[in-house]
Amino acid sequence: MKTYAAEREFILLSLDQLSLADFQYFLTSGFVIQRPIGCEIWLGIGLNEDPAGIFITHSFYNNQLKRFNPTKLIKTTIDEFEAYCSLFFTEKLGLEPLSDDDEDFCLDLEQILDWFKIDQKLLKVVAVTTCTYKLTNNAHPLSQLSSMQKLEGSVYGFWDKGRGVIGVSPEPLFMKEGIMQGKESWMTRSLAGTISCESEQHRDTILNDPKEIIEHNLVTKDIIEKLTPYVFEIKAEKTKVVPFGKIAHLQTNLSFLASHLSASKLMMILGPTAALGGFPQSLSSQYLRKLNYYQQEKEERQFGGSIGFEYEDEAFALVGIRNLYWDSTSKKGIIHSGGGIVKESMIENELNEVRSKREVIRSLFDSHA
Repeated sequence: MKTYAAEREFILLSLDQLSLADFQYFLTSGFVIQRPIGCEIWLGIGLNEDPAGIFITHSFYNNQLKRFNPTKLIKTTIDEFEAYCSLFFTEKLGLEPLSDDDEDFCLDLEQILDWFKIDQKLLKVVAVTTCTYKLTNNAHPLSQLSSMQKLEGSVYGFWDKGRGVIGVSPEPLFMKEGIMQGKESWMTRSLAGTISCESEQHRDTILNDPKEIIEHNLVTKDIIEKLTPYVFEIKAEKTKVVPFGKIAHLQTNLSFLASHLSASKLMMILGPTAALGGFPQSLSSQYLRKLNYYQQEKEERQFGGSIGFEYEDEAFALVGIRNLYWDSTSKKGIIHSGGGIVKESMIENELNEVRSKREVIRSLFDSHA
């Protein structure tokens, strides 16, 4: 046992040391996060808020950063964890749609497009809609882990007392990769621009779509501008098209060097990126607070925030998207989905995009999957 905070201790275990009682407690109060671009996954049993905690959550509007220490910590692989989970779930959670906010989403889009006409400094705003579902049974969302791990992203989630969030994020906010030239080596990712994979030509189509390219480049620009005062030698790779279920995104990986940057500091520097908020950030944040969607959670908004992990030499964070928020007491779940709006956007196309993103997550929760 090793102490990491004055009043908190946790035990580091392997998966085969996990008892049935531990696993049952984990399903009641737990944290899971997969390292980007890899199969390693960390599990935390028990959510104990602690200023020196190793699990970190950061709300969307940059005003709430919380850290948690577990009672027990497990490092394993996503395949091993999925095999372990499959031994305990006799049924799988399913979702039945109840209602959506797509009408308000379209009204928000109309308002955003009007703002572009009157404010030339505003270049992008990310609009979000939600759909509410009935939980078909009392199974934990982890019962669908086998479906989640098939997506091209990182599994993550945290829950306590019957409420929580679980998802598969295609977007690492950052990841520490090692030491280079005497400095810490990090990577991040610009992910913006979406297209359906139905067409065989979808890659060429999105790479030549002015609207999608403009949106993507704004996200890349936003990340570089935020990092520049704190890091060295930012390098961007060639933009490519990557799949995520039945949709695909434009992606540009970026690397940089830094000295003595913590995960929590980087979460505050980068979040929210223009992929989730808008560009420029300070201006778009003002406009976001005028949308219908803002009324749902206001300053407490979590969707599009970030989830991080920092322990010994490991440090990484994921953008909190492509997820399900659930409440076992009300037996309801909510899926949020958003799209970047620029002046070239068309309402019908944007509505189809957010519905496609929503369907990728809903389809995971097929009770027969």
